[in-house]
Amino acid sequence: MFRTLKLDATRVYLFMEMGTAISLCLVFTTNNLYEATVAGLAPLQLVLVGTTVEVSAFLFEVPTGIVADIYSRRLSIIIGNLLLGLGFLMEGFFPAFGPIAVSSIICGLGFTFISGAKQAWITDEIGEETANKLFLRITRLGAFAWLVGLGITLLIGANNTAIPIGVGASALLLMDIVLAILMPETGFHPTPQ
Repeated sequence: MFRTLKLDATRVYLFMEMGTAISLCLVFTTNNLYEATVAGLAPLQLVLVGTTVEVSAFLFEVPTGIVADIYSRRLSIIIGNLLLGLGFLMEGFFPAFGPIAVSSIICGLGFTFISGAKQAWITDEIGEETANKLFLRITRLGAFAWLVGLGITLLIGANNTAIPIGVGASALLLMDIVLAILMPETGFHPTPQ
């Protein structure tokens, strides 16, 4: 049933990149302000949260890369988006150092599942030469999407910095459902174990 719903890989990639840009803009534009004002994190705690994301991304890079190279790039992207959405949602709902630190670990793990998997997936699907042209196109479109995200953030986050974080996280989760249904994977060949 779901096989008939799969879309053209280029369209899915454009949707994914534009949706990700807007969603992450919503989260990152107010993230630090939210952590400092609403959650009341001290400067050291803010540094620790940022360090937690980087350390978890560093530690999980190889294990999560194995999922993309051996099992499925599509699966890796879907897992990554799911973890990012859940991590940011957790941060937006629980404004305290502990939950924000845990959400940073979840987000770091999510970023590693996505890291390189999107580019590898679209290259597998449409070929290297066509993918290189698409990467240039998405760079321009991504900048536009970021501006759209800034506009949305200004509209919905003027009075409450948690709202853009929750909306961005929810958008990532909704996009993940759409990707699970519509994202093809026909060009993937697993790396031999």
